[in-house]
Amino acid sequence: MTVCGSGSASARSGLGINYFVLNAGMPRVAMENADGEMLLVVQHGRILVTTEFGRLISEPNYILVIPRGVKFKVDLLEPNTDDIDAKYNKDNEFARGYFCEIFNGNFDLPERGPIGANSLASEIDFEVPTSHYEKDLEGLED
Repeated sequence: MTVCGSGSASARSGLGINYFVLNAGMPRVAMENADGEMLLVVQHGRILVTTEFGRLISEPNYILVIPRGVKFKVDLLEPNTDDIDAKYNKDNEFARGYFCEIFNGNFDLPERGPIGANSLASEIDFEVPTSHYEKDLEGLED
């Protein structure tokens, strides 16, 4: 659901701020955002995002960036476990959060400025996807 926005994707300027609720995963479906980069913030629950580059877990206090044109799918994860393969599909569990979509440019790290090595966002604070090979590709929808 779109909360607010400005500009338009067709003009390649502006942004959109959206709210999402996820009550089931995307087991055989992948999607692609050709409009812009997405910055995803989970407010409740845990999700597993599988991209062309690998898999990432996102939960509250994490920020996930998905570049424009990258195919991805989202699944719910079992709460309070480190098992990345523990998919979670109970009826009473869900994930919710926000995502910001920018139609022009990319998300960049801010300059470190006068605080230098003690900056608020350093490269060491970021995770990259872990590579993953999907064994069963039959029936995968795009």
